Amino acid sequence: MFSKQNSFFSVNLKTIQFTNKDGDSIEYNSKNIGNTEFFNTVMKFSPNGKYFSVQSDKDFAISSSIVYKASCVGSCSELAWISNNDFITRDGNSLKLYKSLKEDVTFKPGFQFDSIFNGPYITLKSLDSLYFYDFETQVFISKIDVPATSIMWSESKNFVDILCDEVTYILKFNINKVNDFIEKVNSTESGEFDEGCEDSFEMLFEIKDVIVSGLWFEDVFIFINNKNIEPISFTTKISLLRAYHFSKKIRLCESESGS
Repeated sequence: MFSKQNSFFSVNLKTIQFTNKDGDSIEYNSKNIGNTEFFNTVMKFSPNGKYFSVQSDKDFAISSSIVYKASCVGSCSELAWISNNDFITRDGNSLKLYKSLKEDVTFKPGFQFDSIFNGPYITLKSLDSLYFYDFETQVFISKIDVPATSIMWSESKNFVDILCDEVTYILKFNINKVNDFIEKVNSTESGEFDEGCEDSFEMLFEIKDVIVSGLWFEDVFIFINNKNIEPISFTTKISLLRAYHFSKKIRLCESESGS
């Protein structure tokens, strides 16, 4: 799918006859699936690709990816997907949480932040830090002091990469420890857990590259850097491998299944 101004188009890749050589452009026929009432500036897909969001400077709409029909509309300055049917919107320093495409609760963290990121947990970005909260309970999980530009989670939630201007950090997320921590917080009214969950993240290694495009395939992160000759590289829990080189600039795209 792609958008032009306030119109949306879909392409069925299964109908394309691939006779091109590797790296060649592909000709395709697109189908108009609908239009919005506002000029679209941002388009984001839910993790499984079933729904997508479109935004103007102040409005948003959620639709299925088969045909454009607004299932949920509202106003916000920013939107981030949490899961296939859940998302959050930001208006200043206030968040609205939507469950199953319906507004649920309002969450105010109590401090100023600049942006929100897609992912299975509420992720807030300030100038030089990231803050993670549980979506269901709004329990504070962790703070990471890093000037992030983007983050990407593996589908298993076991790994996350934090992209910065000139370096990317690959971390392991200890989901079992975090789940136990959230359960403890919900069972007590004391403030002993205000500092978050210790050891919620474990640093694996860093990639000293400017990453311009990337995605997770299972627990492998595949990415492209900004060199003139673009290498596709991938990381595992313990290594960084260079896989392919191309003579032109390319980008990585996810399918509806996230792979």
